Amino acid sequence: VTTVEKTQKFALATMFASLGGIQWDKNKNWLTYANTCTWFGVVCEQGYAKELVLDGNNLIGTVRSVYCHLYPVAK
Repeated sequence: VTTVEKTQKFALATMFASLGGIQWDKNKNWLTYANTCTWFGVVCEQGYAKELVLDGNNLIGTVRSVYCHLYPVAK
């Protein structure tokens, strides 16, 4: 697992916790060892989370700045 992958997983896990992920209507694969691209609502490009599609999924809370680490600007 690369540093970028670890950082991405950490950012997504933080988002899951801060937005009430346990109570989401759909949270398949979140916080598992599975590749983050298999987590419900995570859209990837070249193996990296590029977009989150979680509309109408019972999210509660505030999005935080940690999510700027989701998609690498440069490799």
